[in-house]
Amino acid sequence: IKVLEKFEEDYDILKLTIQAQGPFSGYDLQSKLNQAGVYVELADPCNILFVLPILKQGQYYPYNEIIRAIEKIVFQLNQQTRARETLSITKMDNDKELTELALSFNEMKNKKTCFISIEDAENKIAAETITPYPPGIPCILNGERLNKKKILYIQDLVKLGTKFHGGANLTSNNQIRIYI
Repeated sequence: IKVLEKFEEDYDILKLTIQAQGPFSGYDLQSKLNQAGVYVELADPCNILFVLPILKQGQYYPYNEIIRAIEKIVFQLNQQTRARETLSITKMDNDKELTELALSFNEMKNKKTCFISIEDAENKIAAETITPYPPGIPCILNGERLNKKKILYIQDLVKLGTKFHGGANLTSNNQIRIYI
């Protein structure tokens, strides 16, 4: 793991980001820490975020116990034999991947929808907004035509255990709602 460096002029001293490096994700690390009674604010495919408490001078907080728990869990995660060789996520170049809606909002109101396998969704029009959390920024918009890169990105996030707002059947059945 790696503690991300902060620059004095633009950081919150009560937040600590740890980057997962190796054959495990930030979600894996978060899950194991939760099992050990150590709770993080949030996780993404590569990081976990701690929000540290405000303490009065001399007030006790179990920092050393938490550090030992993190070290033990990281050691265990590194020792596990995993089918996943290395973590890889399809990169989305947001400034180059801008898309327009394929349907107007009025057209969407009158269209029927159905669920299909995400693998079969290329060039179909999404009938739901899908937002991975964190960061909470939509990656697929209702009415957007789906391209291969976005489908691969969503599949990578599903494999890593990302939580989503929208995408009701995405994680349970690997399906996405589309317009027909």
